[in-house]
Amino acid sequence: MKTVLEAAYNAIDAKQGENIKIIDIRSANPLVDYFVIASANNCRKANAIIDEIYEECDKEGIDYRPNTNSKDSGWMLADLGEVVCHIFVGEERIRYNLEGLWKDLPEIKM
Repeated sequence: MKTVLEAAYNAIDAKQGENIKIIDIRSANPLVDYFVIASANNCRKANAIIDEIYEECDKEGIDYRPNTNSKDSGWMLADLGEVVCHIFVGEERIRYNLEGLWKDLPEIKM
């Protein structure tokens, strides 16, 4: 069985999410272990990535909180409990700069 982090990363990679980063936030947040941040070219691709994350979780028996994202949002979330995936469209990733906010925390390579 894959870990939640592996399942999320593999799903994003399978749908060609771009510039995937994993930040270990365990030392700064008691509720979440990792942020997985990725970019998509457009909202349609971002939705496909989110759908793939949930399909991978279903396949692996991983619980998650259902998607409440707007289909045309520039920032979509997949809440997998210990892992939260942030999928950004276009310039939204630069605008919100999550990597900059958490720059002092370790990045995980997969």
